[in-house]
Amino acid sequence: MLKYQRLSNNWQPDFTDQELLTVYLFGQLQGHFKQKRIHEYILQHFADWFADLPTYQSFNYRLNNLAETLPVIVFELLRKLGESYQDYFEEDCVIDSMPIMLAVRGRSLQAKVAGEIANQSYCANKAIYYHGVKMHLLARKRGGQLPQPEMLKITPAADHDLRVLQEFEGKILGNAFADKAYTDGYTERGFKEKGVIICTPDKKRKNQEVYEVGGSRL
Repeated sequence: MLKYQRLSNNWQPDFTDQELLTVYLFGQLQGHFKQKRIHEYILQHFADWFADLPTYQSFNYRLNNLAETLPVIVFELLRKLGESYQDYFEEDCVIDSMPIMLAVRGRSLQAKVAGEIANQSYCANKAIYYHGVKMHLLARKRGGQLPQPEMLKITPAADHDLRVLQEFEGKILGNAFADKAYTDGYTERGFKEKGVIICTPDKKRKNQEVYEVGGSRL
């Protein structure tokens, strides 16, 4: 499927789009998650490999124009990884979400970036209001290794995690381990009818030091 095509006179730049995406993904793998830091890292350590590396402004502009190609690359990688490791998968899986914050605190009230999908929400773990999205990931258990990513979804920040789990109904095998946000009797019964057990924690109440005898569903 065609996701990006150059139609300008500069349709064959010296620093190609393939090199641009390679640099960006390599920077991510090295633990640099901001575009400016990735550009600085490549310039400092790999300038000989990428002699035509453009200025940061051009690098950032072109990378933003290629944004639509990144989901295609990610899902293609997930598909190929799934084919490579399908014989090693176990049935159990884990699901969780993480916030992607585009603006925080007071700035989140007026933020308009990515308005077609982003909105304001509250992150309890960091005790902060933010404007952004949430990334939801379902990963398959592998013995002695990190879980293998299987399904990924981006939603507005204010969307509840439980809704994404419900969308995955019929696509999960075995047991699914999740946090308390995914606890819902109706959803659990629907999955159980399909042979899937949703395992969520039974947390203590506020100021409760120990579980009551017989009061836990563990």
